[in-house]
Amino acid sequence: MATAPINGALLVSAPGKVILHGEHAVVYGKPALASSVDLRCYTLLKPCPSPTISLDLPDLGLKRSWSLSELMVVPPEEKLRELAGVGDTPDTGAVACLAFLYLLTHICGDKLRGGLEVLVVASLPAGAGLGSSAAYSVSLAAALLTHVRSLQPPTLVDSTHSLAHPLEGILSKLIGGCGPVSVWGEEDLTTINKWGFEAERLIHGQPSGIDNSISTFGGAISFKAGQITKLKSMPRLRVLLVNTQVPRSTKKLVAGVRERREKFPSLVDHILDAMESLVNTAMESFHDMESHDSHMTPSYQRLQELFTINHHLLNALGVGHSSLDHVCEIVTKFGLSGKLTGAGGGGCAIALLPPDTTPEVVEECSTALTEAGYKCWSTLVGTRGVCQHSLDTS
Repeated sequence: MATAPINGALLVSAPGKVILHGEHAVVYGKPALASSVDLRCYTLLKPCPSPTISLDLPDLGLKRSWSLSELMVVPPEEKLRELAGVGDTPDTGAVACLAFLYLLTHICGDKLRGGLEVLVVASLPAGAGLGSSAAYSVSLAAALLTHVRSLQPPTLVDSTHSLAHPLEGILSKLIGGCGPVSVWGEEDLTTINKWGFEAERLIHGQPSGIDNSISTFGGAISFKAGQITKLKSMPRLRVLLVNTQVPRSTKKLVAGVRERREKFPSLVDHILDAMESLVNTAMESFHDMESHDSHMTPSYQRLQELFTINHHLLNALGVGHSSLDHVCEIVTKFGLSGKLTGAGGGGCAIALLPPDTTPEVVEECSTALTEAGYKCWSTLVGTRGVCQHSLDTS
């Protein structure tokens, strides 16, 4: 059983996500693969003596507070939007406040017995197609549900995990230390996921449920025609995640693929069929790696080839970008294979790091990418979902 929160304070984190294979093809009923990525959103919740609820989002440069009395009942959504500052053209901060107020009032309501200070920081970039809003929603939901004791105590699963990313330094300064990790059972995770989806609905309007499901349960999933299936076999893979910092419109990119398909239906359908075959091959590879030695060089060579093939198929659909090609060119010089991930047209790319990749190669490749104007992280995919961190404030 997890260590009880110190002085009522608790720390929860949830991961972002990457699309491994099947981008855009999923719109046409083909399967896609998505996985958690170990860049996380952290929510630190602390009771406070003042009758106020405060939300601190330093990544957005935003700090807001509200009277406890006006949030102990569930206000209508229009009132919540007013309290959050959501106007006709809401900004990111206002929408984040709306999701928080919705979760607070619906999960806690009259169960609140005092004020709260809530701090949320993330080691994954926002607006890059990495599921940052889902990680935010899921970590908040888990923290609030835990605070009002709506979940069973989580079970200790890792006594060694600590805060590892530079952007989490602010947490280290505030809490002094962070140790063992605990996770909830399947029933409680389902509850967390439900609330995470509701917050995502306020943020995005009509979310697919994919991002919050990955952030909650971790690992990897396949999704096809609205059906989400958790993969039983998913090795933890180390990757370089690269943000080109090139803005893109997912809506325009999806429309562009649709136009190309209308112009060349047979040709584009063959590409979509090839992408479906690629997804199935990747899942077979994951199963083989779980069943045998996951460090087998041929297994990783196969995955690298699939990355390369997928990148070119996506280029053929018209969703590539010169920055993404440039990333792939750079990582190839270091013996790695990369692909765009997500909508394309900019955004992010990933490059697989086989187990025999030396730290020197990773550092040199990261330096080359940084010098080219990109941001990159060495991280894991297929990691655990939402979890609670035991605090050490000594």
